[in-house]
Amino acid sequence: MLSDSSPLEVPEIVAGAYQLRPLEHADAADLLALLSEPSIRDSISGAAPTSVPEMHAWIDKRLLRPVHRSGLSWTVRTAVGGLLAGTVEGHHLIEEDSAGEIGYGTASGFRRRGVATSAVNAVTSYLHQALAIHRLEISHEPANHASCRVATSCGYRVEGLLRGAGRTDDGFTDLHLHAHLATDRHA
Repeated sequence: MLSDSSPLEVPEIVAGAYQLRPLEHADAADLLALLSEPSIRDSISGAAPTSVPEMHAWIDKRLLRPVHRSGLSWTVRTAVGGLLAGTVEGHHLIEEDSAGEIGYGTASGFRRRGVATSAVNAVTSYLHQALAIHRLEISHEPANHASCRVATSCGYRVEGLLRGAGRTDDGFTDLHLHAHLATDRHA
């Protein structure tokens, strides 16, 4: 539960053919390649890291989230071979509201293989059960049909459009909002 003040643990989680591993600095080179993919880079709020030192700073920020009890980050790797297939995060965890968000990205060579669905389902279960987070949200640009499919296949209900809620290099964009409650049936 989120009620104490100790740092959050980021457990290793088995998710079907994939393993969610706590983010670490050893992931920097793999993550730099993943985040340089245009579809993933464009979905990151803020500037995407473009060098190994920037990637280490990006990782440092995420490693502080469990300390501040505001989020958890994992790499998604194949159970056999340990290849980086994607990332998944539970972030913006707000203890008082029992709410948070889930973000994810899948490497281009692993798309349409259930990576994001497996990872999102596993993190949804973990956040609802182990941390007693009641409400989780996923938001994406309306044109991102793949993210919409992942969210709905994981049991996240469509709640509507958040006008101008996302920021891009060109300004602001609308976001499609999905939510999953602890009381919802899990996919």
